[in-house]
Amino acid sequence: MFQYNSTHKIFTALLIVVWAIFQFGQREDQVKPYKNGQQKRIGQKKNNLNEGKWVWYHDNGKASIIGNFHLGKKVGVWKWFDVEGRVVVERNYKEDKLEGLQRSYDTLGNIVSESYYKNDALIK
Repeated sequence: MFQYNSTHKIFTALLIVVWAIFQFGQREDQVKPYKNGQQKRIGQKKNNLNEGKWVWYHDNGKASIIGNFHLGKKVGVWKWFDVEGRVVVERNYKEDKLEGLQRSYDTLGNIVSESYYKNDALIK
């Protein structure tokens, strides 16, 4: 009589589990740098939550995003920059929600648009 051996299925499943643990179990703060060696971001964690000033970088070393966290939530003014280092967007956050004046800029630094948010809702 034919007997089916499922050892290869168990081995394959175990291999997938090990691979998933390796891939998804790496701490997020262990981000690999760009291929040219430039780091992608810097920031601190407290109790596994983002805390304080964080900076993300373009691969040319110039800042891409600068903002602050408190207890893992965005707070204060956040700025986005183009690859040349010019501010393109400024947003204000309060406990991870848009709050107050938000601005977009062109490459010359002129205001392109303004909007106002209250508790993550567009007011004007």
